[in-house]
Amino acid sequence: MIQKTFGIYSPNPQEGKLFMELGKNHLAAWTKNEETAQFLSLELFQFTLADAAQFDYTWQHILQQSKLLNQTDKTPLIILENEECTTIPEDLLDQNLLMNHFSLMKNSLERNLQIEHGYDIEVAVVNDLQVNGLKELRTTFPAAETQHKYKEILRHLHSVSTENLIKVYFYSSYFIAVVIKENQLQLIRHFDFQTPEDALYYILLAIKQTGLPADTPVEAVGMIDTDSPLYKTLYRYISRFYLEEPGQSKFMTSGFQEFPLHYFSLYCFDSL
Repeated sequence: MIQKTFGIYSPNPQEGKLFMELGKNHLAAWTKNEETAQFLSLELFQFTLADAAQFDYTWQHILQQSKLLNQTDKTPLIILENEECTTIPEDLLDQNLLMNHFSLMKNSLERNLQIEHGYDIEVAVVNDLQVNGLKELRTTFPAAETQHKYKEILRHLHSVSTENLIKVYFYSSYFIAVVIKENQLQLIRHFDFQTPEDALYYILLAIKQTGLPADTPVEAVGMIDTDSPLYKTLYRYISRFYLEEPGQSKFMTSGFQEFPLHYFSLYCFDSL
């Protein structure tokens, strides 16, 4: 089933720079004012893994419902949010080893790797471009550029000086956890979860395995509600758990204010 979860629009949905994020079971599209970088409009479509496997049909269904994705004359940035990604210190990059790693991961010798150098971060982000949906998006937007979600996450955290931190980006059935210890990246990866206890276990395990203090702050954004069992469980058992709320000034359209703004922190990166 394909569901349109959000549809927030400025008076002119055709204005602004277009962005898309393609995940394993979602597609988000949003526009930002090119001068102020404020959000103008946003759509979120969620679908099943079966829908993702036949994305040609899913994409046509999304196009019929979208007010943003019919702007085929634009050159959007496509952000890939697939978990077939790894980070490597710049000085340890080895193309042959990376090809072997991804071939073993997907049990296939056919790989199309994209290596992104992080400008002001000291690691490269390496992801596999053979993901469901990317072909259809590139057919509609042939001039589109692509980059991985991890790159923007790491650039953002690098710009915020922090000694120890766990940053958690919640989606509907999984999250991305980023572990920073003494200003150094320790971990960035996806975790699937079914219960609040699953999410709690993975976060506490990350704290233990990286040797972080028990009172390390855990900062969450994304699809988590303060009255949900997930939030209550994490708040109860993690001493410094809190939600990061983006400032209202990031949003030009009043429709965003009708929802908890931390939902949209999934897409709030100053470099975009």
